[in-house]
Formats: sequence, C-alpha cells, structure tokens
Amino acid sequence: MSKTIVNLTMPVIIEEIENILDSYEHHPYKEAFKIPDLYQELVAYVLSRVRSRYAVAEESERAQITSRARLVPLEEKLHIESVIYDGIQHVFDIIWKTDQHISIKRNQPLTAAVRA
Repeated sequence: MSKTIVNLTMPVIIEEIENILDSYEHHPYKEAFKIPDLYQELVAYVLSRVRSRYAVAEESERAQITSRARLVPLEEKLHIESVIYDGIQHVFDIIWKTDQHISIKRNQPLTAAVRA
C-alpha cells in the first residue's frame, strides 16, 4: 500500500467553522458562507494563519488518524476560533469594500469612474 500525507488541521478548522456559523442562527454570516467561494476564502484565511499539522499514513488509516486529530489542546482550539472570527470579518470587509467600490462607480459619471 502507498502512503499519503494527511492534513490533520483541516478537519479541525472545518469543524470549528461549522460550529461558529451554526451559533449565528439566522444571521447573514451563516447565509453568506453557504456560498462556496466565500466559504473557501474563510478556510484559506484560517489555514494561512494557524499552525498546520500533517501525518503520513496508509490510505486505509486516513479516517482513523483524522478523527484522532480533532483532539487539539484548548489553547490551540481557542486560537483557531479567534482566527475564524477574524476571517469572517476579513471576508465581509472585502465584500463591503468591493460592493462599495462598485456602487460608487455605478453612481458616478463615466469620466469620473474612469479616473477612479
């Protein structure tokens, strides 16, 4: 059997993102992150800011190793949660700035929009 590299951090991040989004009930954040592109932006934001852990395992052992990896120290879990909240804000800041920029251009005369 061949061995493969397993990202042990990704399942923890996904689980924490889901827990946080579920806590929002009917909040726009929960609805917004149902959009796959926004969800991927959030995951990428978090992955780039937390320490990732990897293991080498047989394909048949992958699920077992991944489930054990979810047992992370409290300090690390709190850090991941903090980065997720920052990531949610970051993604919405990008959306707001992009939307504001587009709205401004739509409301300006063509010559003013070209200069912007």
